[in-house]
Amino acid sequence: MRSGVVFDRSWLEEVRMAKELTQTQVALAAKTSVSNYCRIEKGLYTPDVKTGLRICNFLGLNPKKFLSEKPIK
Repeated sequence: MRSGVVFDRSWLEEVRMAKELTQTQVALAAKTSVSNYCRIEKGLYTPDVKTGLRICNFLGLNPKKFLSEKPIK
């Protein structure tokens, strides 16, 4: 990730919460740490392809969500 770039990933948190999942559950499914997943969800870090795909598969999301993001700062 480029330094200082932040993405609006409110969609990711909304989907996770709608499915009544915790960040820990998603992190385990994505095979990443909870702190790393938290940074991904807050838009501070962009996951690698494998992690991004695992997150999308677990939450039932289209991976294009990550690819079509625009930075907010």
